[in-house]
Amino acid sequence: MTMEEHYIFKRNDIAIMPIIMEGEPYPLTQILSYEKEPRILKISPRKSLEKSCKFYGSKFSILRSDTIRLTDIKSKPPILLSPIISIILFSTQSISSPSNIWINIEYVKDIKAIGTKETQINFIDGQSITAPVTSRTINHQYKNAIYYEHLINKRVKTIKWNTEKPIDYSKPSLDVYETLCKYLVINQSNKS
Repeated sequence: MTMEEHYIFKRNDIAIMPIIMEGEPYPLTQILSYEKEPRILKISPRKSLEKSCKFYGSKFSILRSDTIRLTDIKSKPPILLSPIISIILFSTQSISSPSNIWINIEYVKDIKAIGTKETQINFIDGQSITAPVTSRTINHQYKNAIYYEHLINKRVKTIKWNTEKPIDYSKPSLDVYETLCKYLVINQSNKS
C-alpha cells in the first residue's frame, strides 16, 4: 500500500474505509479496488467521498437528499455516486461515525456474521473486510441500496420511449439516453 493523491472513487473501486496510520492525527482513507492493491489517501474517508461527489457533479448532501426523496429511506440512505457509471454506495454506520465504511454494491459477494457485533463482507474478487456492526444492519443497508438501484432502473425504463424493449445493461458502450434518463429520475420534483 502506498500513499496516493488519486482521491476519486471509480467504477472498479469496492469500498471507502478508514484506516489508522501511525503518526497521523485522524483516520486516513483506504480505497479497496477490484483485483488491485488498496490505495491510501491522506485525507479522511468523508473528504474522499465528498471529493468524489464533486468530481461526478454533485454534493454529498444533495445525493443523500435525492435518495431520501425517491425512496423515503431516511436512516443511512445509500447514494448514487454516479449515474453515468452507476456507482451506488451504502454505508455500514452513521455518516458521522469514524469507523463508517462505504461499499459499492456491485462487488458484494456475501455478508456473514462473525459475532454478535461484527460482520464480514466478502467481495467477488476474494477480498473481505470486517465492519463493527451486526450482520442484520449490513444486510439491511445492502438491501436498501439494491432497492434504490431497482427503483431508479425501473423509472428509467418507463421514461424510455420504447418500454417494450428493456434496457440492456450488458452493453459495453455507454447509452447516453439511459444516462440522461437516470439524471431525469433523480432530478424530478416530488412527483412519483
